[in-house]
Amino acid sequence: EYSNELEARTAQIELDGKYVNGQRISAEFAKPKGTDDQLFQIHPRIYIGRLNNGMKKQDLLTLFSRCGEVVDCLIKDDFAFLEYAEPKAAQLAVQELNGYNLNGTRIVVEEARPKDDAKLPISGTRLYIGKIPTMMKKHDLIQAFAPFGDVVELNMKDDFAFLEYSNVASAYKAYQEMNGAKLGGSRIVVQEAKPKAGERR
Repeated sequence: EYSNELEARTAQIELDGKYVNGQRISAEFAKPKGTDDQLFQIHPRIYIGRLNNGMKKQDLLTLFSRCGEVVDCLIKDDFAFLEYAEPKAAQLAVQELNGYNLNGTRIVVEEARPKDDAKLPISGTRLYIGKIPTMMKKHDLIQAFAPFGDVVELNMKDDFAFLEYSNVASAYKAYQEMNGAKLGGSRIVVQEAKPKAGERR
């Protein structure tokens, strides 16, 4: 492991394809931990440890906002939890600031891990939308759900529909905001759609 991205990239260029003990090696960047973690993709939250007592929130925000937009920050005693708007920003903060010397102390920065029993109400990209008003048209529904992400498919029939997003994070946001929301005078129901017949989860 290298202390910064520049050193790592230099080593990757120099070592990739070299022969060591008669064997050709391949050097590439390791995939960051938690990249496929759905909860981390939806809530890109990091843990910051070994903080000096009296650390001010603004000082922490000044440092960590270099990696991306910060949407939430909670400091308690000698540690903090900080959430970014984008997972890439959180991963960059872990890569660049873990071990960073902050006011004379090398801080610990890592992904905040959820409790073992933490479960998402939405784990797929396809949603079921029920109790849709009869006058509601397909383009009206797309317009209502488009702000949460890229809609890749919408099948509508009578008073219900199946809508699919390009990613889980968008589906989760739509579920949070639209389940029970009023649409055309009716409170709609938004849930994760069950898999299609013959489809495996």
